[in-house]
Order: sequence, then structure tokens, then C-alpha cells
Amino acid sequence: FRACFEIIIKKIFKMWTLFASDVGNKTVLLTLFERQPETLSVANLIAKVEAVTGAHDGETRILFGSREMVETDCLGDYPGLGDNSTISIVSRLFGGSRHVDPSVRRSNGPCVVTICDFDVPQCVVMSCSHAIDPDMLYDMCNTEVYSNKKWDILCPSCNKVWPLDEILKCGVTQAEIQRLVKGMSENWCMNNKSEDIRQCPGCRGFCMRDDVSNRRVRCINCTQQKARVFEFCWYCLCEWFDGHRCKQETSLILQAAPIKDINGVQCPSLRACPKCGFVIEHAEKSKHMTCKSCKQDFCFVCLSLKQPDGRWPCGSYSTKCPPAPKQTVA
Repeated sequence: FRACFEIIIKKIFKMWTLFASDVGNKTVLLTLFERQPETLSVANLIAKVEAVTGAHDGETRILFGSREMVETDCLGDYPGLGDNSTISIVSRLFGGSRHVDPSVRRSNGPCVVTICDFDVPQCVVMSCSHAIDPDMLYDMCNTEVYSNKKWDILCPSCNKVWPLDEILKCGVTQAEIQRLVKGMSENWCMNNKSEDIRQCPGCRGFCMRDDVSNRRVRCINCTQQKARVFEFCWYCLCEWFDGHRCKQETSLILQAAPIKDINGVQCPSLRACPKCGFVIEHAEKSKHMTCKSCKQDFCFVCLSLKQPDGRWPCGSYSTKCPPAPKQTVA
């Protein structure tokens, strides 16, 4: 009975054996058991090949001779194709372009960062309506941040800001976004230094003061790394030591000193001793002063020093002399 059944089946169905060779010179044996193999679609043949080879759907193309087999054709459309025929498997290689969110509008250019006249296919359209090749977007952003030291990504054409969430949708990866954010933050801090933000002279990290009235600050990071207390002056950024005298703070104080009348001459009310830098405030009357720190005699108005022979280059205590400008401490 079994033998009779096999005879009947063989009369109803035909069996084709196809030899499929791929680019690695491996041959896959395909057995087609159909009533009419010639009516089998090329799409079904491709599906059988992908099932055997493990290729993903849509990655396989088949050649018979020098002709690519079209999915909508049948095997009978190819003269000479039959039992014991050899076909060639060709892998379809997809481009390495970046993944762009489907919600992003696409355009055929022109790209805002190219110097060519021709349009670039499949550009992404940014919120400012200008288009850019997604494969060039990260390189442009990276150049702006790390070469041009920008803390915002601006359209090269109209200078409008491109938000990071928009750039992320246009093919830039999350890891690349994180790198851009790091550079943008550093650039902003470097270009917006003020009384609120400083860069630690030890670890070069950016920091803010908890107590804005205290110029002696402690870096937690440096203290941990150096295994000792690391403090620095908020104004001059020098490491703090006992008896520290901040030159920058002194300069700020001298520059902010109000103007007063001294013997009919308009002069700053605060001066630094020309010899030791000790800051002195003028109280009244005489323009001649003696520094409490180094005992140097000098003129508060023109800053000239008293000569060893006791003479004053600027005349007596009440003589008018040209005032020296507000001081800075180098």
C-alpha cells in the first residue's frame, strides 16, 4: 500500500532539486516538491532560501545566469531553469545611513553644510526649515562644539538654535548626544565665568560657592584625590595658605573705590601702598601718608615716594599734584 501511495504522489507532484550557491562558495541544496514547480513564484523561492540560510526577510536576491529573478515572476518564466539547476544567492546590503525618526520630514536638499550645487537625497528638514544630510549632522555638531567652542547648535544658514531632542530624532545617537552635552556645558561655563562660577585650579572642575561672602573655598574633588584639604581663593584662584593676600580681590576693591576731594584734587578714596600693596583709606586733610604695614611714606594723590633726604617730589602736604589713576595689583 505504501509503495502504491508513493507512486501516486510522484505522479501528482514533481520534485526539483536546485543547487543554490552563495558568495562564500557554499552550496545549499533546495528540494521543491510541487505539483507544478514552474508555477512557483520567485518570492516563494526566496522565502525557502532565507528559511534554509537564516537570512533576514528582504535581504536575499537570486540570480539565474546573469539575470536577477523578479519576485513577481514564476520559475517557468526563466528558460532553462528546472531540476538540478544552479542558482546564485546574493545578499542585499543596506546602507549605513543613520536611523531617522519616521516623524521627521525629509527633503531632497539642498544640504546647508555642503559646498556643492546639487541636491542631496533624503536630507532631514530641521525646525528652521533648512535641510541637512543626516550623515553629516553629527560631524557638524561635533565641530561646532569641540572646535568652535559653541554651547548651542545653530543652523549654518539662519543661526536659529537646533534643540538636542530634534537632533536626536534626526539620526544622532544617544551616546553622541551625551558627548555633545558634555562639551556644550564646558563651553558655556568657560565663556560665562562670573562671580557665580569658577574653575578649580586643581582639578579644573567648575564649581559654585555655597557661601558667597566667603572667598576661601574648599574643592571636595581635590580634597579626596589629594588626601588632604585643598582650598583656594575664589578671586585669584590661587591655592589658599595662611596669610594669603588676594591680588585680584585687592584690584576689585581699588577699582570700586569712590572718588573724593583731596586738597582740591579728585582722587580715589582707597590706595594700595606703592611698596607693599597694603590697602589704605584716606581719612582727611593731608595727602601724605605712612603705610601701617611697611612704614613707607608716599603721596596718596600721585603715589610718589618720599625721598631718603626727606623731600617730596610732589611738594608739600597741601600742594596740588596730578592724581594717579585707580590702581590694579599685578
